[in-house]
Amino acid sequence: MKKVFCYFCLIVALLLSGCSLNIKDKQRQELESQIADLTEKLQTAEDKIEKLEKLIEKTPETNIRDAAPEVHMIPEKICGYKMMTLDNVDVKGIPNKDAKTNRRISYQLVDVLVTVHAEPYNIGEATESDLWALIHFHQFDSTSDTIGWVPWSSLVTYTNENKELLTYPVTLAEDCVDLDTGETVSWDEVAVRYTDDYAIVSWYGGKTHKVDKKYIIYPDPDQINADIAP
Repeated sequence: MKKVFCYFCLIVALLLSGCSLNIKDKQRQELESQIADLTEKLQTAEDKIEKLEKLIEKTPETNIRDAAPEVHMIPEKICGYKMMTLDNVDVKGIPNKDAKTNRRISYQLVDVLVTVHAEPYNIGEATESDLWALIHFHQFDSTSDTIGWVPWSSLVTYTNENKELLTYPVTLAEDCVDLDTGETVSWDEVAVRYTDDYAIVSWYGGKTHKVDKKYIIYPDPDQINADIAP
């Protein structure tokens, strides 16, 4: 009986040993599979890096001086005066149509600081369609840039005929009230946008009021244009 029991224990031990070996073999196979997968990914990454390096070698370096536009001052248009932008005018960091747009403004009265021709040209042959203006515009967000370049063609003279398009700056009549709350609105130089039935005025801090259009007071075009250079 003891011999039978010993044989039984020996058989169990051998079976357990075999199971342990099978588990270790399986773990080894899984690890080897992971290594093979990572090796393949590494090779793919190295091949991609090699292609990019070759592409860089074939791409000529750009000299920043060559990329920047050549700017020619237009003396007769150097001055500080105001004009109104058209709708959705892109303000650029440099006088170049392909430059990044820093801000988009609509129907705003802006200060024209200087006007330039931004590409090589023969003196006397520049037309207004080739000109760029450096402007100072308004933003309620004090952290934003307020100076940039726009095409001269995106500016128009502010007149009695187009003044009701103006979005900034406008003032409000002394008896202006909010249409919803009835409270008095007495802000200075607000921005305005229009709907069919009323106007929405805004000020610093994102504050807005809905008001009747009759309360909007526009700057006097004659006074604004008195400083425009001939």
